[in-house]
Amino acid sequence: MHPIAAMTAMQAKFRRRDWIGLALVGLSAAALIGLRQVLVEPEDWAAACAGPAAPWPCLVRQAILWLQTWGLWGGGAVGLGVWAMLGGPFAACVAGLVAGIGGIVNYNVTWGVLGGSLAGWAWLRPPPAPAPPDAAPGAGPADAGRWGWPGAARRRSRSATGG
Repeated sequence: MHPIAAMTAMQAKFRRRDWIGLALVGLSAAALIGLRQVLVEPEDWAAACAGPAAPWPCLVRQAILWLQTWGLWGGGAVGLGVWAMLGGPFAACVAGLVAGIGGIVNYNVTWGVLGGSLAGWAWLRPPPAPAPPDAAPGAGPADAGRWGWPGAARRRSRSATGG
């Protein structure tokens, strides 16, 4: 199937979980941007958190900056994006996008964009073809290779025979 036709068919199958996932990604992005603007950027919070009796929001600020310093926003996004691409659950796609946005907002842009892109790509991937009724439970299409790509088994058998 042509990629554009696959996208059109996929758009027609936008499910309830997709709307919930988009809402979670949007709310999380707003929260991450808001926390960055309210707790991390203002110098007043930096001064307040440097004192001996720091208020409780300083713990949130410290966690955000610790994740930023060690590159865990972007690194987590890449890990979740790879997991989603390798067939992880739908939650890995949503979490990968959220972590990717967190990486972009918190200056782990390179890895955040990579991880968020992988998670988004996995989200947009069409669902696997249904198994034939007489196949064993969990079986995919007859010509699917190890990774479930249609035609992979045929290509492998042709290359093994020299054809």
